[in-house]
Amino acid sequence: MGIGPHDVDADRRRLLASLGAVALSGAVAGCTSEEVEEPDGTDGTASDGGENPSPTETTPETDEETPTETDEETPTETPESVGPVIDVTDVRFDEREIVEGDAIEIAVDVENEGDTAGLYTVELTADGEVVREEEVRVEPDERETVTFRLTITSPGEYEIGVGGATETVVVEPEPPEFEVRETTLDTETSVGEPVEASATVTNAGGPGTFDAALEVDGRVVDETTVEVDREGEETVTFVHAFDERGRYEVRVADEVAGTVAVEGCETLVSTTETVGWRESLRYAVEFDEEGSVSLSFETDAGRDPTVTITGPDGETVVDGRREDRLEGTFEADPGEYVFALENTATFPFSDGRWAIEIEACSVGEVARTG
Repeated sequence: MGIGPHDVDADRRRLLASLGAVALSGAVAGCTSEEVEEPDGTDGTASDGGENPSPTETTPETDEETPTETDEETPTETPESVGPVIDVTDVRFDEREIVEGDAIEIAVDVENEGDTAGLYTVELTADGEVVREEEVRVEPDERETVTFRLTITSPGEYEIGVGGATETVVVEPEPPEFEVRETTLDTETSVGEPVEASATVTNAGGPGTFDAALEVDGRVVDETTVEVDREGEETVTFVHAFDERGRYEVRVADEVAGTVAVEGCETLVSTTETVGWRESLRYAVEFDEEGSVSLSFETDAGRDPTVTITGPDGETVVDGRREDRLEGTFEADPGEYVFALENTATFPFSDGRWAIEIEACSVGEVARTG
């Protein structure tokens, strides 16, 4: 069978279509297809003489990048609040050894490391028991100081704690505070006779014992001990006798109580004397200090005795003229006293007899001088 004109046109169209597909395929693959010359007289021109568009025009690919998502800032998340973070950071004790009744001071530092203010209760403990507490408000990044003042009234050792920190505090007993406020003393006595000396002791401190001594002219002659309570008082009393006459300074509990005048008595004359008619008998007695004299005499009945005592100044102290019997006592100043026994009888003209006693009592020496 032969090929007619319609068949040729159909073949060209298939060829062109095939070439166009190849060109498109190359463009997509990124390569350029070879240019194919079309035979003259083909459908390269339109029947009206105008240009026919290329059946295989393709749109070239561009190198523009595919737009990507822009980098936008990720919003920052607001951190959650941690609140107050409060704790004890330092504890300071001003004393660790005190006396009962005294106080200690404890300074406590409290810090807040959180981001908001808060309240914190500071507890003070003694031997594990809460004895004080105080609430304090602390601002963020701030520090507050709480001070406790604790008075302890019983001796012993105590564990004082704050915020987990403890210290041993030693409390000593309160010492006594003694004072001798009053002394009494018998200021006159005789040799061998006891006297009392006393003192009142007060205590303004803790209970304790007080040692008291009795001193005579600086020499301790007796001692005693008394218990004196807190805010109490006790009286210490001594009884003492002196062996010799004289004057003695007495101290009780180291306080001067006074001076004791100890009188000693001495019998100067104790006899029966015979005094002849118109004769006399004299005694001279010297007193170093003040004293007293006891005189007692008696004469034979019917006689005419004369008894006189003259003092240091020449004055008559005792005048016992024409007395059958005389007894008495007089006080003597320091100096010499003369005792005179005289027989002045006018009738009968005879000797006289005197039963006489002279006793001198003094705090000083007494001596017969004639």
